[in-house]
Amino acid sequence: MNSFSSAASLAHLPDDCLENVFAFLSPNEHVALGATSRRNYSVFKFPGAWPVLDLTGCATDALLALLFADWQLQPEVLSIAESNISDAGLSALAGLRRLTRLDMSRCTRVTDAGVKFLAHLPLRSLSLFCCYRITDCAIASLSSCPLEELSLVSCKRVTDASIIHLRESPIRSLLLTGCAITDSGVAELQHLKNLSSLSLSRCPISNSALGHLSGLPLVALELVSVSISSSGLLQLRSLPLRKLFLKDCAKLSERTIVRCLSGLPLELVEMPSGKRRTGPLQPCVPAPLLIEAPVAAPSSWLPQKDLLLSLVDAMRRK
Repeated sequence: MNSFSSAASLAHLPDDCLENVFAFLSPNEHVALGATSRRNYSVFKFPGAWPVLDLTGCATDALLALLFADWQLQPEVLSIAESNISDAGLSALAGLRRLTRLDMSRCTRVTDAGVKFLAHLPLRSLSLFCCYRITDCAIASLSSCPLEELSLVSCKRVTDASIIHLRESPIRSLLLTGCAITDSGVAELQHLKNLSSLSLSRCPISNSALGHLSGLPLVALELVSVSISSSGLLQLRSLPLRKLFLKDCAKLSERTIVRCLSGLPLELVEMPSGKRRTGPLQPCVPAPLLIEAPVAAPSSWLPQKDLLLSLVDAMRRK
């Protein structure tokens, strides 16, 4: 089929069929096809044709301005991860009134000023993984978002103050790996009544911090490379944990972990060595020693015994 007949075939398709054609195209192909005619352009801009938009690794400030400021696309899920975008590029996202999920992982040029453009979006899930320029000010600007999932992994400038800014958020999953969260910040987590999944890996916390988790509905907890001991583990017994990750916790041994957490309904535990154990932890009980009753000496031995005793008495007299 030549290009002319292909174009003619597309021209006769109803809008809903044309929207399905767009669904199978890459972002660049979307743009190319949308530019071929006014009708394709109108379908290209139809919000229902763009529920999910993946621009991972290819987003730029100019492209975001074109898609969202000029063409006014309204995706519900957007990924601009690993892209070379700046704060100016994020300004184009301020009008995305349908956006509920946004992945900005490894957008290393973004600062607090850029995150402020997201302040009034209906975001329920946001990943700022490795956006190492952001600080507590960025988190403060997100306090009005209905966030349920937030990843701040490797955001080293995020401190205890950020937890205070999130007090009113309905967060269920919070990843704080590598953040500057201390025992005081963990105490503020008590306000997150929906928190079921938490990572405090590589945070400078102590055993006391784990006591502040009491009362939370945590089912998954990650404590990789954290300086805790058995007294800290014992404070986890009151939690409804199902998954616990303790890799590279130098003060813990597998035997200590089993002793402290045996009997809990855990489904998965990652040990300090990296070994994973499934099912409830049970201490290894050694097999009982079989103590046999003493065997009576045969009657034929008795005369020999009397003879030996007689010889010993004779030697003593000499």
